[in-house]
Amino acid sequence: MTVVPVHGAEVAHYGGASPAVARASLPERMQYAQTLAKSGLLPKSYYNAPQNLLLAIEMAEALGVHHMTAINGVHVVEGKPTLSAELMRALILRAGHRFDVEAFSSERVTVAVARRERPDAIQRFTYTIEDARRAKVTGKAVWQQHPGPMLLARASSTAARAVFPDVIAGMGFTPEELGAPVDHLGVPVVEVVAAPSSAGAILAGASAQPGPDGGDPQKIADRIAAATSVEQLHGIAAELYAAEQARALDPDDIARLREATTARADGLPAGQKALKRMHAALGELKLTADRDEKLEAVSNVIGRTVGSTSELTGAEADLVWRTAAAAVQDGGRAALLDPHGPDDTDHTADPAGEDVPDGVGVSDDELEQYAAGAR
Repeated sequence: MTVVPVHGAEVAHYGGASPAVARASLPERMQYAQTLAKSGLLPKSYYNAPQNLLLAIEMAEALGVHHMTAINGVHVVEGKPTLSAELMRALILRAGHRFDVEAFSSERVTVAVARRERPDAIQRFTYTIEDARRAKVTGKAVWQQHPGPMLLARASSTAARAVFPDVIAGMGFTPEELGAPVDHLGVPVVEVVAAPSSAGAILAGASAQPGPDGGDPQKIADRIAAATSVEQLHGIAAELYAAEQARALDPDDIARLREATTARADGLPAGQKALKRMHAALGELKLTADRDEKLEAVSNVIGRTVGSTSELTGAEADLVWRTAAAAVQDGGRAALLDPHGPDDTDHTADPAGEDVPDGVGVSDDELEQYAAGAR
């Protein structure tokens, strides 16, 4: 993390998402959230609320920030994720846009913003104490004690919604704007409960809704085999997690069904996230401009000819990404375009157990570093 000065104030410039958490399965994320929720160092909206933590982890991936940054800057108010004004400004600055605080007082705050592609198109947003009175918020203790920071938060979120909706991923309101009691930093001061969800109910220890199979392992296996989307498999994974916590299924059945879920997911068409990551790695090797060359490289890696990357399965897209990421680390792309070179007669397994051409293996740490940069 670096620190960017903005008219005397220091705004954090956050790094990328945590690849280890981003690549974890849904049950692993649930377990992580359940464990982390016990920490007394968490903001109150997350303490003993693993369902909120799980949502924050998902939001971190959407925003491209580390999940701990999201935990401190994303707050759930009545089921809706909100961003702190500080995190909004940090995301805008990280994206290379302009955000200046031109006037700051207990009566008026003005911010000047401009997108990096149009640096001369400066827009100014002012929020005054009179605006706050019309919004009927000046009676709150935090507004009476800290009017300046509260005016800055309102001006910041207004500017973010108007000019940078892509940067804030549509999360353009602060907790205070949605009615949550906050301190002068904009952090909720009382626990805010998320809207119920199936995953949230599981994480909170509530009784999970039974699946349509009534807990029969064979019927669960049939549902896994019939699944046509990763989202369906996520739902089944959540049911398996609940069954494990309630000791409702034999541990051997759970292990077998989880393996089947993973195998089925690998066989489904690659999702947009997997394809985007793969194309980013290929782009680093300059293999995206020429479509034929790109498809040749992809076909060489997966061992079959494809006419479009939309034909790839999730496992194949992951293998291409790992192989391309390794080639980036090695400084060349010969392994993808010339798979029958003199040094590739043998094969070795990469750290994740994938079979890749010898000489392009890469450690998990290197993959994580590359993935963080590609996001």
